[in-house]
Amino acid sequence: MNVKAHLFILQSNSDLNIKNAKKLEQPLDHPYGYIKEGKVYLKSFLHFPERQIGEVKESVESTIEYFENRFEAIQAKVADLEKNIEEAENKGSFLMKLVHMKEQLGSTDALGDFTPLYERLEILEQELEALIAQNRARNQEIKSSLLQELQDALTNRDWQQATDDIKDIKSRWIKTGAVGPDKKEEIEDKFEELVDDFFTRKREYFERINEEKNRKTAFYQDLINAAKDLFNDSPQEDSLIKLKSLQQEWKKGPSVPVALYKQLQKVFTNVNTKTFNKIKGRSNQNRKPRTNSVRTFSAAPRMNPEEAQTMRLELAAKAEALLGQIGKETEDKARALQQEWRKTGKVMGQESYDLMNRFNLAIDRVLELNFLESLAEVKIPNYKTLGAKEKATEKISLLVKLLTRDKSDLANLQENMLKVRGEGSFKKTLKSKLNIQRRKVKVKEEILSELRRFA
Repeated sequence: MNVKAHLFILQSNSDLNIKNAKKLEQPLDHPYGYIKEGKVYLKSFLHFPERQIGEVKESVESTIEYFENRFEAIQAKVADLEKNIEEAENKGSFLMKLVHMKEQLGSTDALGDFTPLYERLEILEQELEALIAQNRARNQEIKSSLLQELQDALTNRDWQQATDDIKDIKSRWIKTGAVGPDKKEEIEDKFEELVDDFFTRKREYFERINEEKNRKTAFYQDLINAAKDLFNDSPQEDSLIKLKSLQQEWKKGPSVPVALYKQLQKVFTNVNTKTFNKIKGRSNQNRKPRTNSVRTFSAAPRMNPEEAQTMRLELAAKAEALLGQIGKETEDKARALQQEWRKTGKVMGQESYDLMNRFNLAIDRVLELNFLESLAEVKIPNYKTLGAKEKATEKISLLVKLLTRDKSDLANLQENMLKVRGEGSFKKTLKSKLNIQRRKVKVKEEILSELRRFA
């Protein structure tokens, strides 16, 4: 390229730049904005003030085209939202998206007529709010009805049936939409509180039942372990007495599920038989002349009848002193007294039998009253806040069911007694359990009668 041509091109570019610069200095109007001093402005609309949205980059024409294209994109988004709302089943779910889009219109950098877009979104927002309010009113009616169903289900004393009902109610609750914010605490929070309270009480109830079952099982397991220890020890003069004492203790054991009792009894009987045979075998050996060694047996110290009777009187008085006391500490004291009673040895004579019955009735009453109180606290909502008469009424309902179950167990024991012939050890065990069951029924009937008089 020669020098003249190069100078011509430079002169032409310079003239063009001067021309564009002069053009930018002149205000350029647009139906919805303008360009001034190289800056692009959007005119005010509705309550939104005029503002700068950009600057001229390459040319005025390309800049205006860029911002107009951005406006067309916004128009398309609004149209898509309207279509989605029209086709949706849950139209209310689009409200927040709509509100957000409407707010964005005031800060979107584009050139175009924003007023119709804003008004379309505002009308659509009002329609959705009305629809949501209508739905919430309907949801409130449905959830109020479900809340009443829940409260009715909570009165059911059958844990499994109540659980099934509550799960069904909760499933329908979840499928129902929200209520208004002003009713959330009254309805939504109340429902959640009641459901949580039910499952907490249910968990505590079955934990208590398992603890009771484990405690009862432990009673029998301790006797089995004691029998095993007796078998493993070298036979002593009082070994047979100790074995018979364990058998007597077994007969006084608490009620456990039949299948579990049979399993425990099978183990206990087996250990007893082995221990008995070992003791008798050793006893027979001891009767033979011994030339190489002599073994001396010493009997364990035993309480004389007068001391035993005095101790029983003290224990009976302590048991009766626990009547009216409620709490875990009271239960522990009652069970400790039972352990002390066992140390007094075999009861003989009418006076001792009467004292034993007095002691047993007091202990049974203490344990029954404490169990009933614990059961009421777990199964009855807000039990601790109830008045004395209301508490008595609730306990009556629980006690009637417990008594029905105990009477059924008593009838089964009586029926089993009729089927057993002879006077073997099994029948003796049944007799002992029958007496214990009769005592349980008697104590519950007395408590029930007192509660009914009070309520």
